[in-house]
Amino acid sequence: MPEFKETLIKPESLNTKVETDVRNTGLVDVEARTKVPENIKTWLQKIEEAPATTTVNDQNGVPVLQPSSPQQPIVRLPTTKPKFLAGFKKTVNEAGKWLSVFVLRLIKIKKGKVNFLDD
Repeated sequence: MPEFKETLIKPESLNTKVETDVRNTGLVDVEARTKVPENIKTWLQKIEEAPATTTVNDQNGVPVLQPSSPQQPIVRLPTTKPKFLAGFKKTVNEAGKWLSVFVLRLIKIKKGKVNFLDD
């Protein structure tokens, strides 16, 4: 038999303000009045603020694995700049158009840190 973990909670049982719709559509607007105190952090805030300095040690206490620094390599694109620009003038049925759209997407993802092939 499946478990039903979700149940309906009546708004009156909560410490909330209930306003019914004036047009009698049956919709109910519920506004929560309970606030979390400022000194209590959510679990996500605790995880985000925790330092990510995890190392793996062997039996002697010598570090085996250490976190690597993030790398930002420059991507070399598979086309030249003139062919890239000419691809936008082609029709949707041609492969040059799709290559140019794909390359433009890569440029946006890498925030302009890309190199074209030499002419």
